[in-house]
Amino acid sequence: MTLEIKSLKSDLKEDFRIVALVQGESGSGKTTLGSTFPAPIFLDCDDNLQGVADSHAKSIRLCDISEALFMQEYEAGMEIASRDPWCKTIVLDSLSTFSHMLMTNIQIRSKSYGKVPNQHDYLTQMSYIKQTIMRLKRTGKNVVLTCHINIDKNEVTGKWRALPLVTGKLAQQIGGLFQENWMMFNDSLNGKGVFKLKSIGDEIFSAKSLIILPEHKNEILDPSYSKIIESSKYANLIIDVGETPLQKGK
Repeated sequence: MTLEIKSLKSDLKEDFRIVALVQGESGSGKTTLGSTFPAPIFLDCDDNLQGVADSHAKSIRLCDISEALFMQEYEAGMEIASRDPWCKTIVLDSLSTFSHMLMTNIQIRSKSYGKVPNQHDYLTQMSYIKQTIMRLKRTGKNVVLTCHINIDKNEVTGKWRALPLVTGKLAQQIGGLFQENWMMFNDSLNGKGVFKLKSIGDEIFSAKSLIILPEHKNEILDPSYSKIIESSKYANLIIDVGETPLQKGK
């Protein structure tokens, strides 16, 4: 191996990618946003891709898999997507359903299915999800994990808080595994529904971004991969923003 000095800007231009957790309620545009990324392959757990059926995206259906075979088939699907030369983005849709199917699989394997999950079940699930996220990051592709949210009131503080809808205690930790943690909304503007992305948190919603410029963090209307790049500090560097027109979807 020959060592060489390379420009950081040159490396970024060649290797730039986004790894993002995209949270939001059903119908807020999470899946639609994922479909606008370059050459996306969906690992489809939700069976809800009808809204992006006309996009350039491809999918691997995991929603039809028996829970008993889920981990095995997911591993195979992730391997196919990571090795596909066309694919530039892997979208896990959604982490919420993935975590549910994973817990069911864990309990089937431990012969405790039908019972309340125990601490070992939760620890096994948490470890596997963390490993899954790390493996997706190592593919060298863009990675988008969509996730539903649960808005609940803290009985101690009396404050409302939105957390990722995943089973177990991972809901408190999952956002920390991503540098890009975006929140999606479906707002009404002039009587029409408009998707909105926020990358700055507040008292209820957790969000953050290292790439989106401060002046755009409060909202990006009808977000897409190209609009996110245009709103980022890399706007003059990234060339590949190819996508199909944004369609209203999940």
